[in-house]
Amino acid sequence: MLDDKGKFLGFDIVIANPPYMRIQEIEAEQNLQKIIYEDRFFTVKGSYDIANLFFELATKISTKEKDQNIFILPHKLFNTDNGTALRELINQNKSIKLIAHFGANMVFDNAKTYTAVIHFNKSAQNSFKFKRFKVKSDFKKDLYNLKDYSDFSYNHFEQSNLLYGSNGWIFFDTPAEYKIFEKIYQQKSSVGQKFQKVFQGIPTSRDDLYVSKKISETDETYTILVNPNERNNDTQDKLFIETKKFEVEKTFFKPFLMGKDVHRYQKLDTDRLVFFPYKIEHSTANLVTLDDLKKHYPKTFEFVKYYESVFKAREKGKAENFKQWYSYLRNQNLTEFEQEKLSSMEICTNHPNITLDTQSFYHTTKVYSFIKKQSTTESYFYFMAILNSKLLWWFLLNTGDTLRGDSRTIKTNYINPFPLPDKTSIKQEQDIINLVQKRMDNPENALELEQKIDNLVYELYELNAQDIEIIEKSIKKP
Repeated sequence: MLDDKGKFLGFDIVIANPPYMRIQEIEAEQNLQKIIYEDRFFTVKGSYDIANLFFELATKISTKEKDQNIFILPHKLFNTDNGTALRELINQNKSIKLIAHFGANMVFDNAKTYTAVIHFNKSAQNSFKFKRFKVKSDFKKDLYNLKDYSDFSYNHFEQSNLLYGSNGWIFFDTPAEYKIFEKIYQQKSSVGQKFQKVFQGIPTSRDDLYVSKKISETDETYTILVNPNERNNDTQDKLFIETKKFEVEKTFFKPFLMGKDVHRYQKLDTDRLVFFPYKIEHSTANLVTLDDLKKHYPKTFEFVKYYESVFKAREKGKAENFKQWYSYLRNQNLTEFEQEKLSSMEICTNHPNITLDTQSFYHTTKVYSFIKKQSTTESYFYFMAILNSKLLWWFLLNTGDTLRGDSRTIKTNYINPFPLPDKTSIKQEQDIINLVQKRMDNPENALELEQKIDNLVYELYELNAQDIEIIEKSIKKP
């Protein structure tokens, strides 16, 4: 658009599907351009995405009078670190007019990216229209049906950010859900305050080698089958793992859970064992030496030496540089497993999957565990009810990252902000404990008992019938 004197005023409309490129890729592929980006753009801060720059540029080159800008962007920019500066810019100019949030729906055939259409102006807006499309919904048909969109003010984001403790944008399907969000945050504690740690399992770097199947056992030994599924045994690469039986001493083999072993309210069991070459002494994990294995644990030594070349080949030969080449390459949380705890599979699709571990299971990185603080008096059964509840699932659907099938991850930074009652009456807690124990003993009545547990959780948060109806409607899949 030009004025009467031919001076460029800006574009009436800017439409774009900008490239999505994180800072790590920019540094690798556009290192010289990165210097220019950082000099000229506000949204180049911290762990940014190059898509931020295109949005900012559109606001600069638009006209004030007729701008009708439409972008399609990854909706993770609304709540992840690489969108922080972009959100700051939008909060400053309040330019959004409409957001069509496609949730877990794939818009592109050849790109696995979850996106949103953003309609924005250079002129400030007091509010904007918003709609999030449920997974597998006909979003192409309903995209232009504006009567189904809700009106949101920027104040919703400001208030929810203060409560949640993040500058990420928390989207709810209706303004009424912001009221529920505010209501549950009337509780004075949180998972992060009640629990000492929410931690991830062991990254062995080669589960096919470290995790074996238990065939039988005696008082002193296990008979194990290494690589029972014969993975990679049809190749001749350097990581070839022969499927083979061994008898080993029990000392360095621990019962091991995979993600698929952990389900809500179910008792844990496994026939897998993980090779754990450490002794836990005074809350420290000390790696057993090869000489110690040879002298005191000859059967385990035979297993280790047999696969020496495979141990050393881990992570492109990195393990060979270690003095004890069978050690884990990342020693995280090694002393945390041998205690009572709550555990959950990492990725949950329809509801949380929290259960109680009373047998000190070790587990994979695809499982997260929860350990209470010593000062926390409430029972693990009580917390299991809350963390398995529809209320927590509603919270995660609206605050966590979107994964395939509209799944969510049970990770520390998503779980810790969830509000918890600071104190609960003895009767309320005992009523919940009784139902949870009954549910664990009676899986055939699962749905009925879980609804009763949910109802008691709703009471803890003083949610009324209308609140409950909104929550349960929101989490229901088509």
